[in-house]
Amino acid sequence: MKLLVARAPATSFTYYVKLSRGGARRGTGNRFVSFDLDVLDAAHAPGVSAPNPAGWSTREAERAVLACGADARVRCFDLMELCPTHDEGDRTARVAAHLFLAFLAGFAARRPGSAGVPPA
Repeated sequence: MKLLVARAPATSFTYYVKLSRGGARRGTGNRFVSFDLDVLDAAHAPGVSAPNPAGWSTREAERAVLACGADARVRCFDLMELCPTHDEGDRTARVAAHLFLAFLAGFAARRPGSAGVPPA
């Protein structure tokens, strides 16, 4: 299991993007990526359960999500911790939609014949 950890220096909380083994059987090398929106800076994503004053920028998050989409081992992806009741002007919902589209852009860029992607 690989774990990419981002620590927010102003808080004691740890936010993460988790890559864990998935699939129907062991040894497949498949990954499940769960992206916690709490990792984002509160200025960009106020509508989360635990706003982070020293979080990632949307650009940093987009790079991570794009790389996950391009990785043929990634079979499942989710965005978590969107809290619409705390969202101001749908800013966080828009960031979440943008990140999902970035994942899809990475997914579309996968090369046929690479690990897990059948040849055309």
